[in-house]
Order: sequence, then C-alpha cells, then structure tokens
Amino acid sequence: MSKNPIIEALDNFSQLIELAMKFEINSTNANKSKSAKPSQLAIIKKQLDDLNTSIKISKTIDLTATLPNNFCKAVITCNIDYLSDPNMSNLADGKFFILAKVTRTIDNDNESISLIRNTAISKMPKHVLDELKLALNKLSFSEGFVIPEVGWDIDGPVIQVIPVAIYA
Repeated sequence: MSKNPIIEALDNFSQLIELAMKFEINSTNANKSKSAKPSQLAIIKKQLDDLNTSIKISKTIDLTATLPNNFCKAVITCNIDYLSDPNMSNLADGKFFILAKVTRTIDNDNESISLIRNTAISKMPKHVLDELKLALNKLSFSEGFVIPEVGWDIDGPVIQVIPVAIYA
C-alpha cells in the first residue's frame, strides 16, 4: 500500500522547502526585522500547505495498492479516526491483507477513480489541474527529486474499497 501520491508529493515538497528555508541566506537583511517580507520559499511553502490542507479536509484518506499478480489496482478509502497511526507510516509501502467492502469497480481503462473527488480542487478546470500536475511532476523529473508521480486519477481496472480490517 502507498499513501495517496498527491498527498505524499505535497508533504515531501513542503518538508524539502522547510529544510531549504533553514539554510536560506538573506543577504539583504541579515537580522530579519519584523517588517521583512516573507521569502519566495515561504510563499511557495504556504501555497503547497494550503493545497494539501484542502485535499485533506475530509475525515477520509485514500491509499493506493496493486493487488497480487498485478490483477488490478485498488483505492482504499480509510477513515482517519480509525487509524492507529494517522501519519500512516506503518501502512505506507507495506504488504497487508485487507478485509473490505467493495464500493466501486471499474473494469476498463477508459474510466478512473479520482483521488481528489471529495475536495474543492476537483471543481477546478481540467487545464488548471493539468498545469498544476505538470509543475509538480516537473520538480520530480527535471530537478531530480525522488517523489512519486502526481496523478489526479487511478485508471482502470481499479476497485475502490472501504476497509473493515487491515492486518499483516
């Protein structure tokens, strides 16, 4: 299982920018008075954090998985209140058995399940979402960051499930 790739990418970028801000040297204002304007990195970090917050606004979070033998992909919609670790560090990149109720199946690759379906950004025009996706993926591909590719949808064949139990 893996975290929602959008949330994971935004979390990672935010943490990288926070680290870069600690090493940022402001040559024009070494003492940083109270009237100093926020740096460009601080502005970008705030924008990424706000975008991430808008995606995480519901009480559920999506995990993604590939079923054994690459049978199909799965979107596992978990209620955050029932997770023993809200950061999901014990679930990410692990192999688990899941007892779940299937809520949706998509048999062909013409359809998909949106990872932003319950968020405000799902209402944005497609060209704006495509530009945002391109910008986030460009940081990973051209700049060498090791961050999962951002995609708004999981293409079929895919199932969506609500877990009753997740165990090793």
